[in-house]
Parts: sequence; C-alpha cells; structure tokens
Amino acid sequence: MAEDTSLLITVLMFLGFLGTIIFIPWIIYNERKKLSLKYPRIGCLMSAVLLLCGMYFLWDSSNPSAHIERNTEEAAEPVTAETTETAEKRFSRADFIPIMEAGVAKAFGENNYSVESDGELVTFNIWNAHASAIFNRLYKGIDKSPDDGWTAQVNGVQKAAEDLQGLVAQYCFEEATVVVNAVDYSDHSKLLVSCNSDAVLFNAADSIEEQIEPEAVETEPENPENEEAPTTGGEQEATPEPEATTEPDPEAEAEKKVQREKFDIESEARYIVSKNYTLTSVDSISVNENLGSETDGDYVLLAYLEWEQKNSPELTKKVLKMYSDDFAAQVGKSLPNVSECAVFWTVPYYSSTDTLIKYSYERRDDKMYQSDVMISSLLD
Repeated sequence: MAEDTSLLITVLMFLGFLGTIIFIPWIIYNERKKLSLKYPRIGCLMSAVLLLCGMYFLWDSSNPSAHIERNTEEAAEPVTAETTETAEKRFSRADFIPIMEAGVAKAFGENNYSVESDGELVTFNIWNAHASAIFNRLYKGIDKSPDDGWTAQVNGVQKAAEDLQGLVAQYCFEEATVVVNAVDYSDHSKLLVSCNSDAVLFNAADSIEEQIEPEAVETEPENPENEEAPTTGGEQEATPEPEATTEPDPEAEAEKKVQREKFDIESEARYIVSKNYTLTSVDSISVNENLGSETDGDYVLLAYLEWEQKNSPELTKKVLKMYSDDFAAQVGKSLPNVSECAVFWTVPYYSSTDTLIKYSYERRDDKMYQSDVMISSLLD
C-alpha cells in the first residue's frame, strides 16, 4: 500500500471515529434536555461521510483487480497518450521537448533512449534489443532477408517520428524537426534506422548484402597451353605456390554460434520485459547452456527484474505472479531453445537488495510450466 494512500485512510478514519464519539453523545444529551439537534446532527452526518470515504479508500487499496486494470491501461497507452492529455496550450520548443520525452519513455522504456537538440532539429536515439538482435542475424548472413521482423521495426520508428512531429505541429509554436534513430543496443554509435515524419533517412538492412563478405572462390591461374613462360638469362621463372587456405576451426565456430544464440535470447527477453510490464526494469539477464539437457543447444534463462510499485504484500504477490507467468509463456513461445527459465524479483519498497519472489519454469513440449516458487518472509 502506498504511503500517501495509507496516510489518507488513517486521517479519514480517525476523523470519522472522533466525530462519531463526539456527536452521538451530544445528540443524546440534547434530546434529553430538549435542546436543538441541528448542529450535532450535521456533525454526525459529516463523521459518517468521512468514515465511508475512509472505508472506500481502504477497499480500493486492497482490491487487486482495480490496480491490475490500471497497470494494464497504462501499459497500453501509445506514445501520444501523455502529451495529448497534458498539452492544453501552445509550448516553446524547449518546453515541449520534456513532454515528448515522457511519451517516448512510456513507449520504449525510461532507460532506452536519449535526446539531442540542435536548434530546430530534435533527435531521439532509441536502443532496442529486439531490433539489434534481428540486425545481428541479418549482418552475419544467417538470414539475409530483411523481412524477419525488420520491416516492422522500421515502420515502428517512422510511426514514432510521425506522431512526435504531429504533436509539435499541434502544440509547439516554434519550428522543430523531429528525427527518430534506432541504434544498436550494445553500441549506441551504430545506427540501424533513421526516420523523420516524411521518409526513412537510413536503413542499415538496405546495404546488408554489401556488408557480408562473399565466399572465397578458388580460380586457376591463367596460363594458356601455347604461351611460353618468360625467361630471364635462359632460366624459367619459378611459379609461385598458391597460398595455403586455413580451415575454419570447428570449436571456434561452435563457440561463436553459442555466443550468438545467447545474445539473441537476452535481447528477446529484454524486449519482452520492456514492452509488456509497467514500472518494471531489468537488472540483468543471464543465459547459460543447460548442461543437464540431452538436447544440444538448450539454454537456461535467468531474469533479474525490479518492480518499482508500492503495494500491499498480497497485491504485490498477485501482480508479480501474473507478470512471471506471462513472461515464461512468451519465452516458451518465442524462444524454443530455452528449456528452463527463472524470474527473480526485487521490490525496493520492501528491500532494494533482497530477492522478494522467485518463480522457476521448465519446458514441456511447446509450453512453460511452473516448477518452483520462493516467496520472502518480507511479504508475510
């Protein structure tokens, strides 16, 4: 339960009980003495209203469904939700940038963007783990077709640029041109996509074929049969021996494959969290090979997450159970090479260091099933 709600409930209930204790005896006394009942009745009525308000807020704060519905509504808000509600007047460019930032933070995550302003040009840099994972696959030639989710990423970046530019035109009295860049999750200097409201300015996948080195093809040196080799001093020049080609190291290639798969799993896990769960941030993601599995290429995913909401122990357990089950279900669907996963939750309202709840899941066929749960005594 949030501190401000607790204080409000305490004040309302205290005033209601205090008024009841004062005004009910006053009414009884005035009836016996045949005095006016006007003021004690008004006081008693006000006390009853305060009591009812306190009881309502107490019920509302302990009702899980109401809070979950609110969280779901907040998660579904588009980039423009906050700006359209708050911008009721015309803004200067400098004053409007923080309002745009609020919308970008709600859509892409508070720690997943940066903003730069240079005169009329306002640039938002967004680092998206999912887009980086797709580009990583394209660049390494695993899938040279840019249709593996990449088109949707480009369209999403351009839609964000269009929405922000439209808000500038509607609410900002100074000229501003908005550009939205998608950059690599691990290297923010690496540009993947750049868009303004009118066009795609840069798309790294357009030149992906040129960035992939073609396979080396062995060719025989040109030496026609009838052509005599040139001689110097009566001696024939020695033919240079062909350079030795190094065979790829199977162990090195296997290690690269494992590292690439780990990166893709971590990127997808971060994407699932950032897109689906409000007031949730990723502390760290760990991906390890499942040494206990008989199938090669199986991995164990460990997600260390932090929930920044202040709620009662009962509501906290309900919401984190819902989030964990949904996360495991999406992992089971989109990451078939993850055979086990665990979600570790930290809630700073109770403890900034201790793991409050841990849910473990294991794969059976195409779905994830809960295998274990640990709940801290802090939630008792």
